[in-house]
Amino acid sequence: MDWCRDFRSKQDHTSQVSMQRNLSRILWKNASFKVSDRTCIEVGHRFGSDPVDAKFDSTGQYLAIATTEKPPNAGIYNLVNSTFIELSGHNETVSDVQFCGQEDSCVVTCSYDSKINVWDKQTGTLKTSLNQNNNNNNQTVPIHTGAINYLAPHFNSNILASCGSDNRILLWNIFDGTLLSQVDKGKEYAEIHFGREHSQDILYGMTITNQGTGLLKAWDIVNGKAINKFTTHSGFESMCISRDGRMLAGGGSDGSIKVFDCKSDLNITQRIVVPDMHHKSVVNIGFSSCGTYLQSCGADARVNVYDVRMSHKFILQISHEEFTFHQDAEDRPMWGSWTNQLGVNLLATGGEDGIVKIWDISSGEQINTIPVSPGNRVYTLHFSPFDDMLVAGTDKVLDTSSAKINIYTIHSEEDK
Repeated sequence: MDWCRDFRSKQDHTSQVSMQRNLSRILWKNASFKVSDRTCIEVGHRFGSDPVDAKFDSTGQYLAIATTEKPPNAGIYNLVNSTFIELSGHNETVSDVQFCGQEDSCVVTCSYDSKINVWDKQTGTLKTSLNQNNNNNNQTVPIHTGAINYLAPHFNSNILASCGSDNRILLWNIFDGTLLSQVDKGKEYAEIHFGREHSQDILYGMTITNQGTGLLKAWDIVNGKAINKFTTHSGFESMCISRDGRMLAGGGSDGSIKVFDCKSDLNITQRIVVPDMHHKSVVNIGFSSCGTYLQSCGADARVNVYDVRMSHKFILQISHEEFTFHQDAEDRPMWGSWTNQLGVNLLATGGEDGIVKIWDISSGEQINTIPVSPGNRVYTLHFSPFDDMLVAGTDKVLDTSSAKINIYTIHSEEDK
């Protein structure tokens, strides 16, 4: 297939600008630093709704924002010239936003309205709407027939995967808007992610909670075949893949953590199960940049950290002092984000107290506190690719407050 050749030719392409900037960055391991306000986007005033997510592109120069409710319910913020472009193309909540294409040239949004829209990152122009087809009466009908839950862009190529409530995973070429293939059907997936280990082009998916069981599945997208699956006793709520692609972890609805090895023969084997470390479901999970640590954020207002080198031994539990939690209480999810520079094991955490804290996991010490929006809930949290910025989104809880996207600049002492 022609798209396979195009896919292969682009997957090893790396931005020279990103490489040079990455190499020139000073590692701030063991360095003290300060955090200062950069800008605040009043999402509640601008959109009249709460943020769903906010993500940096690979250059750290653009931020894509998704929100709930009616249009405009997405936007692109240029961090270089501080300009904001509103995106009006969805009639319902934007469920996911991703950068995609060569050097992240496009922003892709999906929604509960069954649409997938591709936007030009620099101008905000709608380039194409993927999930559209003409029937025999020349009427435009959606290919996904329900809400679209999640998008998975392939690294630095025009390939995009989508999954929805219609229990299908579809593969797209965002450049020309064509549907390439149907990867799977029959299950509703909570998350899908690409991995690139051992020169294979693998798509991983984890099903949502369904009658107490969960399913991890993998496909080779070049030949379109399922290559492995693994059934677990509980459903998944979150999923992550290590940077080297050799480990995959799933957070369970029962509070457990399951870690899998992705072998060279493409067999997925369960490496270890960390049972019942959370009283509630695991809503967010992630490996540190060098794969040394694994963090799990629960709906029980706790963040647990495990040492991968020691068979995922539990080493640290983080909670914000303002929280009190009982097992029968309502969900109070926490969120976590690792720094991206290799050798730097800093973790940012945020939750319902509207406060972000930064921890040095190597020493177990809290090293910074950011009062983002006290009394409101931190709903999204990400470091920029070069760890010089941190974005924290909050939704509106207090009547006197507004949903916000706060962007902070991080200064290493060595940057002075």
